[in-house]
Amino acid sequence: MAGVTIKNLTKKFGSTIAVDDFSMKVEDGEFLTLLGPSGCGKTTILRCIAGFIPVTEGKIYIGEKLVSSSNPKVSVAPEYRNIGMVFQSYAVWPHMNIYDNITYPLKIKRVPEREIKERAEKTIGILKLTGLEHRYPGELSGGQQQRVALGRALIMRPDVLLLDEPLSNLDAKLREEMRFELKDLQKRVGITIVYVTHDQIEAITMSKRIVVLSHGKIQQIGDPIEVYDKPANKFVASFIGKANFLNGEVVDIIKRIKVKIKLEGPVIIEVEEDKNFHKGDRVIIMVRPHDIEVVKEKKPDTIEAKVKSSIYMGDRKASILMFNNKELVIEVPADTTLKDGDRIFISFKKIALIRE
Repeated sequence: MAGVTIKNLTKKFGSTIAVDDFSMKVEDGEFLTLLGPSGCGKTTILRCIAGFIPVTEGKIYIGEKLVSSSNPKVSVAPEYRNIGMVFQSYAVWPHMNIYDNITYPLKIKRVPEREIKERAEKTIGILKLTGLEHRYPGELSGGQQQRVALGRALIMRPDVLLLDEPLSNLDAKLREEMRFELKDLQKRVGITIVYVTHDQIEAITMSKRIVVLSHGKIQQIGDPIEVYDKPANKFVASFIGKANFLNGEVVDIIKRIKVKIKLEGPVIIEVEEDKNFHKGDRVIIMVRPHDIEVVKEKKPDTIEAKVKSSIYMGDRKASILMFNNKELVIEVPADTTLKDGDRIFISFKKIALIRE
């Protein structure tokens, strides 16, 4: 196993900059996710790590080995990088049974048959495919086919495993199951994983760290709790989870920052914040729908709003509130009584401040 180090990677396709001065270090044994919308550059970064496309500028190391560089010119072929890659489309051979699909890379490298059998037995056991060795891909579920693709990559004992949207073709229930399986697999095998997805739930539930990307640039790097609770900017806040945004102003700096929200009132709320704000700074207040609660009476730090509509979601109820011609989405326990047209008071259990 090995880590991955990327220094000042830029990738251009003609005049289009797909990745712009990107740097990061993936630790040995880490599960790191590249997260962002389509076209943000995440798959391009993965393909540069794999060696499928050359870098325009910058350097890539796998462990201590320089595998891609613009200066000096270095481009190690993918087969000599000791990486495994799993694609969105699985790419399993339909005419081969599961055993042959998984062991095919070893046969190409002319690994002795005894070693092939030993590796295959271990890999098939890890992926819970025992008993399915003689079936063909068309006889398997989508989740099982994805495990076959993983097995084909893992049997080579790669230093780094690259996963490009591997769960996007599965239905919702299978995706949830595979998230747990992938996370468990990574713990048991201890392999370094670089995972690409646009699905924030996948990123939050599986990753040790997340790199949020937009237009080829890093927006934030952090663990799932950090990027969810303390987003670096409005893009990160809106892309990862549901969020409401309000405009505010820092009116005092004490042990905690007081933030004035210019709504009906105005309302003064206090928030603990470790960012270096100053009095008079304009800020964006981010609050998640589940961090808003309905209270019985008006207080200095509450907001009065009108219920526009509500929907039942099983264990909770989502409602759209209106105030000052703005919409605010909240999520409350399913047994909370909220009728269209009701005027209610709300308060914030947790908020985050973002610079304008």
